[in-house]
Amino acid sequence: MNCDSASRLARHTERHANLKRFKCSLCGVRSNWDFYIRHHLQKGHAARGGRMKVLTEDEARRTIEEYNRRPKGSHTAKSTLDLKTSHHLQKGHAARGGRMKVLTEDEARRTIEEYNRRPKGRT
Repeated sequence: MNCDSASRLARHTERHANLKRFKCSLCGVRSNWDFYIRHHLQKGHAARGGRMKVLTEDEARRTIEEYNRRPKGSHTAKSTLDLKTSHHLQKGHAARGGRMKVLTEDEARRTIEEYNRRPKGRT
């Protein structure tokens, strides 16, 4: 077997192992396919400048079970603000199914004045 076919076989076998080695640096979404993460970054995080991280096979094997146990549709919060917002939603709005929404820059500019005028102590 030549090197090219050996590397293709390794890649093929890895995909069947479902290790999801390609990962979004912003929210932690993973995939077996690099093009999926590139598309995810372009569509979901264009304004935030995320990058694709390629996990080593060992790192992917160590973390895939935990990744698969997370609630579907959830993302791993990375920034302190994301962590605070995530905690706030879990504690304050769990019964109402509150979800974090990342605003586009235009949405943020349009709504910041209204947000700042709200009564304090209310979210």
